[in-house]
Amino acid sequence: MRYRHGMQIGKGAADALEALSRNLGVPPNMGDIGRRNPFVYLFPDLHDYGCDNFLPDDAGVASALRQLGETMTEGVGGIAGPADHNEAEGIPAAYTYFGQFVDHDITFTKSGLPDLANPGRPADPRPLIENSRTASMDLDSLYDNAPRDGEKFVLGVVAKEGVPRADVVSTDDLHDLPRRPPSAVEAEDREALIGDPRNDENLIVAQLHVAFLRAHNAIVDQGATGSEARQKLSQHYQWMVLHDYLKRVADPVTVDKVLSTGPKHFHPDPVRPGMPLEFAGAAYRFGHSMVRAAYNHNNIFNEGTPFSLLFTFTALSGQIGGGPAPQFPTLPQNWIIDWRRFLPGLGGSGMVNMARPIDPLLVDPLAHLTNVTGIEEAPPNNFLAQRNLLRGWQIRLPVGQAVAAALEIPKLTEAEVLSLSRGVSERQRDVLVANGFAERTPLWYYILLEAQQVRQDTGASHLGPVGSTILAEVFVGLCRVSLNSILRECHFKPNLGRQPGRFDLQDLLSLAKVI
Repeated sequence: MRYRHGMQIGKGAADALEALSRNLGVPPNMGDIGRRNPFVYLFPDLHDYGCDNFLPDDAGVASALRQLGETMTEGVGGIAGPADHNEAEGIPAAYTYFGQFVDHDITFTKSGLPDLANPGRPADPRPLIENSRTASMDLDSLYDNAPRDGEKFVLGVVAKEGVPRADVVSTDDLHDLPRRPPSAVEAEDREALIGDPRNDENLIVAQLHVAFLRAHNAIVDQGATGSEARQKLSQHYQWMVLHDYLKRVADPVTVDKVLSTGPKHFHPDPVRPGMPLEFAGAAYRFGHSMVRAAYNHNNIFNEGTPFSLLFTFTALSGQIGGGPAPQFPTLPQNWIIDWRRFLPGLGGSGMVNMARPIDPLLVDPLAHLTNVTGIEEAPPNNFLAQRNLLRGWQIRLPVGQAVAAALEIPKLTEAEVLSLSRGVSERQRDVLVANGFAERTPLWYYILLEAQQVRQDTGASHLGPVGSTILAEVFVGLCRVSLNSILRECHFKPNLGRQPGRFDLQDLLSLAKVI
């Protein structure tokens, strides 16, 4: 029951995954009976006004989207590949995976949609998909089902058999997720005992989950009860999302405006908050373009460590060191992450990983996704760009120009969409022109292209106005309906960081004593 990131899984597979997560015999929030949360449209009025707001229904569009997806990946069709950036400016690579952690905290999509290999387009996809997460920013992905020793989380001890210790900042060996022991039953073999099994999907997000577990324990060590630590950590997490992460990946002026005046378009039900499809199916998939082809992971696995190894050293996506026989019972200690190489200014040696800039190109490994045995998936499931574009068409997302109009934001002109100075290749241009995508642009592609325009015009590395507004509206709206919301507690100020009134990812890692 293992799978790769980005795939919306069928109801049967999702139910099996939920069953695996019931490690302590307590029903998880993800999958509670009666807790299914709906998907909604952020701009429902667009569905009432003609066809120009959407891509056509005919099957030829699916073929055209697959062509466009092929042009969005380096190394395909002679496209010049996007370089892995390590500039002083930009977004540190740690935030690529913090964004994935947040995604797992608010969405888990069960899909009854047709398979992408032969996609159909239902008249209304919303009854066919559901969100098995609470959709609120309450860290249920951390707290559901995780084993505890009293008020503190149980942590996994790294394996030390026959492996040298990495040159990382670690004062102990508690740097793995808690796991089941090795087993002949694949579904149970070293399964991570955590609130969301997907956080054992790649090594960086798994190590971030470890940091959150350790941060909770550190708050308990300061004298808090378990419930008090949960409230405190959840509120600091909300602060991080709104004031650190969001203001890095989106336009900070737009974020501050939405924080000040409130969302204009997104007002979720406080009991069963809906998850906007424009967010989940397009805007929040911008992070796929930030993924690097290789990382400088630590002193041993340094510059040029392939992206694929991040999956090998997990149990959900790999075999913790390769297969078919179990290699290690837990994460080998020489794979403990050196966070100094993922955040600048921490005093570490070696190259600091910066995320790729947000643009309409993805690194080559994302065009060759494999299963856990290392065999490449069949098209289009092996192509992440194709998968995103086809799913957006299936769930009837409006085109980027229509969303811009709904937000009263100047839309990209046809010339801007086609402009090679914006980073669009000749082959992409041909596909856009041949299929009318320059006038009606798929929303995910539009948002990536808009970010490329921002970088071209201003040098800033963040989303453009449409992407920034959608993210700000959704995150502020979800935070409002979250348990212990800092937006409802008017005078909340973080107090666990380096400076009173501030708390960022570096503060979390410091609290967790992993840097």
